[in-house]
Amino acid sequence: MESWKQALWLVKFELKAYRKGMLFAMLPYLIFFFAILYTLENNILSDGSHSVLDDILFATIFWFAIIWTKPKEFQYQKLAGEFWASPYFVLLKQLPIPKDILIKSRFLQYYLTSIPAHLLVLIMIFISSPTIRDLLSPGEYIAFSLIWLSSGMVIGGVFPASESGEYNSKLKLVIYTFISVVVFLGAFIALYIFTGEGLVYWSIEVANKWPILSAFFSICIAAAFMIYWPHYMRKNIERIDYFK
Repeated sequence: MESWKQALWLVKFELKAYRKGMLFAMLPYLIFFFAILYTLENNILSDGSHSVLDDILFATIFWFAIIWTKPKEFQYQKLAGEFWASPYFVLLKQLPIPKDILIKSRFLQYYLTSIPAHLLVLIMIFISSPTIRDLLSPGEYIAFSLIWLSSGMVIGGVFPASESGEYNSKLKLVIYTFISVVVFLGAFIALYIFTGEGLVYWSIEVANKWPILSAFFSICIAAAFMIYWPHYMRKNIERIDYFK
């Protein structure tokens, strides 16, 4: 517990920087919230039509939007040569801070910024969407929310883990980005082709039919990746020569 308190002390400095641009940081979430609300009410739920766009909107806000809220000095970026990392992490790495506390601070920062933002969006969707309230009871919507919150922790966990750095050429970054986009879009499209529906639809169905089971598995999967990503980060720190 003491190590978590020390990690939180490190995070407080970063959170102060967030407060200066909080309204701007929330802008991506507000934009995607209204886009999601529009598609839910006018496309996928009200008239029975379905679009890959609905999945992309949900995936973007719960998996990727958090990286746009970070102040520039804390973002993953090119530092020297082909070395990319978070400047703040490299700064902390040079101080006599135990590795365990340093790693915990990166994930604590991610959880303290992403989870409240995601919860706010989910609450706003339930309040603002009559269609969602007709489809899911409050208990079922909690299960639906846990599915998407856990997905954000599973996939979004790569961002704090990557702050420790990596050697990447511009060509390598372009190739990785291209492959990632193709894989995600391909997965969304393939799901529609083979099942006729998308991620949002199926997450609603699962939450509707098996609310307790889906909530339980969502929590278990999130907990597993809360262990995996810090382990990955620790291995990455040991591999990188920060004085090179």
